[in-house]
Amino acid sequence: RDRRMTSLSTLFIAGGLYLYMLGRRRLYDGKPGASIVLLGLLVFGSLAILSKEIGALLPIYMLAIESSIFRFRDRSGRSDKFISWFFVFSVLLPVCLLLAWLAFHPSFVTGGYAGRDFTLSERLLTEARVLILYLKLIIMPSVSALGLQHDDISISTGLFDPKSTLYSVLTLLGLAATAFLAHRKSPLISLSIFWFFTGHLMESTIWPLEIAHEHRNYLASFGILLALTITVTHLANRHPIKIITLGLPTLYLCMLAYTTSIRAQQWSNSVDHAIFEAVHHPQSYRAAVSAGNVYAQLALNGQPELAKDALDHWQRAEELDQDNISHLAAQIKLSYRLDLPVNPWWFDELEHRLKHGIFTFGHRDAISSLAACARDYCSIPDAQMQRLFNALLENQGLKGRSRMHAEAISLYAFYTINNLNDFDKGLGLFRKAVEIKPDELQYRIN
Repeated sequence: RDRRMTSLSTLFIAGGLYLYMLGRRRLYDGKPGASIVLLGLLVFGSLAILSKEIGALLPIYMLAIESSIFRFRDRSGRSDKFISWFFVFSVLLPVCLLLAWLAFHPSFVTGGYAGRDFTLSERLLTEARVLILYLKLIIMPSVSALGLQHDDISISTGLFDPKSTLYSVLTLLGLAATAFLAHRKSPLISLSIFWFFTGHLMESTIWPLEIAHEHRNYLASFGILLALTITVTHLANRHPIKIITLGLPTLYLCMLAYTTSIRAQQWSNSVDHAIFEAVHHPQSYRAAVSAGNVYAQLALNGQPELAKDALDHWQRAEELDQDNISHLAAQIKLSYRLDLPVNPWWFDELEHRLKHGIFTFGHRDAISSLAACARDYCSIPDAQMQRLFNALLENQGLKGRSRMHAEAISLYAFYTINNLNDFDKGLGLFRKAVEIKPDELQYRIN
């Protein structure tokens, strides 16, 4: 879903930028073009934002183009007042208002980290390494490095932990410095770098999102590809040899085509895809869980002999992450649905992790799915489910995290109403969730 949303938003951003360039060139030549520029921002900008929040970056992309190419002037070199005011109202004022609002409501950002296993500072440090990974995947895509899941990326806890964090930060600072230094002599190189950074301003900065996803590169990658094109063109102009003008681009396109072909084959069916993801990312907990889920689905749809493969992948997941619980819940569900032996350790470990671990959104989803299975497919005793919820609500770590505390209470409320048919108790729990987090609309909707 995120990829479709990103693709659609990218399409509208491109449409807005096309109209901006069309209107801006007219203004540069002294012709009427303000209405076209405004149309690009207001119409395509609105459509981009409605597709996904990254659409709000449209005026920043426009600013990158303006500062690198047109430089707020017309053909005669005079300052263009309309363009200057355009960016005051489309970029400067919104950014100032956002920063002022965040200064008084920091929990809008920090509150989201309650459900993550990393802090704001750790995310910012890690994203430096992630941006370098994105650059590698754009310039020299590797089949083994590409993937849906990138939870195998370790979290940076400091500039020297791991050491690649410092190198990544220095590389990014060097790129930013290059963009500023090349601003006059090589404006397209400057635009290329600013374009890449603009593409990651939202999803690779302070917001409490997951660490890495390749679809965040959809539009940002154009900046790097533009820089590569400019570099090859520059070399061809200095050394007019066909191996440079034709050979290098052809070789690069063949490499991209070959990589795409391999990935298309690996994605051709869900089983191959899941297996290759697990093979290419052997340290990825999610890849192991996903492979187990695929085999489990096959086992439930007439191939019960594949249950062992599912359990093996989930056992691998346990080796990778001894804090998560998704694989434990999955093993319990599959065993009940196929009448396989249920390992008592799974429940004991679930109870222990719910009581003493950090409750995350992944934990919430796992327990929610287990409760749904207990209601519809699995004969899990109510007393056993009750012990799990009691362990969760006894977790001392919830007291200082109002968002996750309210999530845990709401989870128990849903179970109480839907599984135990105790509406009054469930309603009371929902009200308690509202008391804990009164500013969260979803708890009132519940």
